[in-house]
Amino acid sequence: MSQPIPLAYTFGNHMHWVDMQWLWGYDVLPGSTDDMLAYCQKAGVKGNVNFDGIGYEKMASECPEQLAALREAIKQGIIEVVGASYGQPYGLFHGGESNVRQRIYGVRTAIRVLGTRPRTFWEEEFDFYPQLPQMLAGCGFTGASLYFQWTWHTPEVPFEDVPVVAWQGIDGTQIPTATRNRLNLHQWPEDFRILLDDLAATPPTTDDIPPLVLQWLELMPTQDWMCRSELMLPMLAELKADPRFRVEALTLGEYLAKWKGRDLPVRPYKLDDVWHGMTLGKNSDHHPSQSAEWEQIICQEESAAAILSLFGRPYDPWDVYPTWELEELWRTLLAYQHHDNHECEGLCGHVAEFEASKIGYLAARNSSTERLAKRVLRDRDDQMLFNSNSFEAIVNHRVAPSFGYRVVPERLREDQKWKLEGSIATFEFAEMRVRFDTDTLTILEFTNANGTIENLQLSFAFGFEGNTNIAGTKAKRPNAVHVDVGELELLTGEFDVANLTITAGIETGELYIGFTIETEMGYKQAIYPGYGGAVRVLFPLGQNAVIRSDSPFAVHEVGTGSSGKRKYPEGDWMTSKQWFESVEGAFTAQSFVDIAYPEGSNLLITHSGSQQWFRCEDHIENVVMSLDPWDGKKQKWSGGGGYRLYVHDGLSNADCVRQSRQNHRANYASTWLSHQERELPEKGQPEMPDDFSAVTIHTPGVLATAFYREQESFCKRGLNSYGGEGMGHPFILRLVEYDGVECTAEVTLPGPIARAYKTNLLGEIEEEVSFEWDHADILTSEPQKLAPFGIKAVRLKAKMKPHEIATFYLDIIPGRKQFRDLDAKREVWATIHRTKES
Repeated sequence: MSQPIPLAYTFGNHMHWVDMQWLWGYDVLPGSTDDMLAYCQKAGVKGNVNFDGIGYEKMASECPEQLAALREAIKQGIIEVVGASYGQPYGLFHGGESNVRQRIYGVRTAIRVLGTRPRTFWEEEFDFYPQLPQMLAGCGFTGASLYFQWTWHTPEVPFEDVPVVAWQGIDGTQIPTATRNRLNLHQWPEDFRILLDDLAATPPTTDDIPPLVLQWLELMPTQDWMCRSELMLPMLAELKADPRFRVEALTLGEYLAKWKGRDLPVRPYKLDDVWHGMTLGKNSDHHPSQSAEWEQIICQEESAAAILSLFGRPYDPWDVYPTWELEELWRTLLAYQHHDNHECEGLCGHVAEFEASKIGYLAARNSSTERLAKRVLRDRDDQMLFNSNSFEAIVNHRVAPSFGYRVVPERLREDQKWKLEGSIATFEFAEMRVRFDTDTLTILEFTNANGTIENLQLSFAFGFEGNTNIAGTKAKRPNAVHVDVGELELLTGEFDVANLTITAGIETGELYIGFTIETEMGYKQAIYPGYGGAVRVLFPLGQNAVIRSDSPFAVHEVGTGSSGKRKYPEGDWMTSKQWFESVEGAFTAQSFVDIAYPEGSNLLITHSGSQQWFRCEDHIENVVMSLDPWDGKKQKWSGGGGYRLYVHDGLSNADCVRQSRQNHRANYASTWLSHQERELPEKGQPEMPDDFSAVTIHTPGVLATAFYREQESFCKRGLNSYGGEGMGHPFILRLVEYDGVECTAEVTLPGPIARAYKTNLLGEIEEEVSFEWDHADILTSEPQKLAPFGIKAVRLKAKMKPHEIATFYLDIIPGRKQFRDLDAKREVWATIHRTKES
């Protein structure tokens, strides 16, 4: 008799506090834990737990007994923590800094709550983008899996005939990764049966390392759920009892460790190679757009707090930096970004909105930007412009320095107006000229100092229930055209089934096009479900055009786009039949699409949040509104989009990112204080300069994405060689190289700096960084005002690889916490209760 074929088996148990516990109550995470441990015990297998980080925190307070049992199973090597993001997002749809914080906060939570440091990435829901391997390695991950399960969404990654590959990121980082292959299993017993039959018909070949049967489960021991250990145990028992196979129980990390030192096939997967499987545009992309807005607010608030801390006391309200307050905003946002809050808006969207509402409330009511303005403006009637981008930005037609502020008089603006002659609207100012045909929605001419684009016709496409064919349409003559200051408004009237309003204007040197569209207004039909009926804006492309778009911390050339399937329920999401539509030419763009035409100028199209695009033969399409049946009755029947168009003769990747952030006013604000909010300076308090830049980048392809502080005692736990050791509240600077060029990044910062380290994302030291004195006028136009605060300019220099995400921990001496001698004021408190009356 031949020797049995060796097989390895492991499973991932995916569950979460977000959505699931909201809907099923307090038994979700403890019940899933109990069922997972029972499955391991009864089947004699090992597994992997994939809960959201916030879920582990909730377990610590709500079910400490199950948390203790989980900790023990981890300690014994029965269970491994995988994935370990804080909020289980579809990372592709959220900002780069959010994705970094998802990993940092998730790992720190696992260390603090579970007593283990995650080393293997594996998420059940689609979480892929080309910068992810670098982010994972930066948090200490040494292995991964790219097998994502089909649930609400239908992700596709390349199908492999080998069990493990070296997944290579855009910067060259490689991680041993379990593949999507024929031995992958979903959570249904029926799928297990298909695999058993397939193994019987075609046993796998093997060498000294067995192939891996890799299964996703969502264990919850209730008959109100379809995945329970009692249903899976008979299938696994049948496999283990089959004499043709010998099954080895491993965790995913243990299996990947078997491949250490092997030459693995390298797979530099690109976005064209995968399909995310989601319906973007649903509810006008409210969820990712709201997430992006809150990310910008938090990054702005933490950089404002870091800058203010450089100028010493008085601290408002108490400490040198409001650590918990700002990190609680991040924790709330990271949980809001959870995949169920996006794909299941009809089930849990209202709870998600409630949970996240405190971001806007706390940021507004206790704003670090406003605290900075009070300190800078004092009792003046001026306004403060604040910019937390690493480049100068135009705010209210004034220039704000990078990662800094400028005091300016109240807003001054010289408005220009459109001229309308017949159907042709014209706008001319300085080197700009725009001619727009309001009848055909054609930009006849758009000229700026960089070049000219001509005959760019906008059109729209949408399909409606009862008609599965997309109904392309050209604009009809508008019912009315209004010219108001710098804006042109076209009420285009009805397209039989929709009303469309278009606005056009000039701002900060770019042409913007915005529109709102309303469907189902009384007698109108609903748009057809899925992408087939999605409302789209069409931009002409031409042959041989080169397209670029952005994803988290990266810019990519778009090829043919992705292909795949999207499935939807016919009725009830849990029990009704499901149907499919095919998708071709799909690509995503977080903030911009750049078109390089074979002849003439290039066109950068930045957008306000509509991330789904399609590449067609002679045009590209942007989805601005779609209907997703998974959302049930929660549907938004009106929506809109905004675009800013910029003509250029060749922008680098970094330039495109700068322009897109500038166009849509990300990360900057203007603050004016009412008379009640203004504050007189304390006696003897030195004046802060009227302008200040905390971070100035001198390297073209490098952008700074964050400048903030953290608390050493909380963040260093479980780490080796923590870069903020002894700093109390280290300053943290994050840089990203966008142009794919090896360089020495040069950055002017406030100093003196006692120590500077380049670290991984968690703050573990990689190398010490050199710096030298710099010119103070780079920090401010009033360098004499820095002397009372002890602030001088230093220039940090660090080598960066192409596409590198680099983190620096800094001990900036003027920003060190200044303690008050409260003991000298003890008499104010110590005996006040001993009055004569007492």
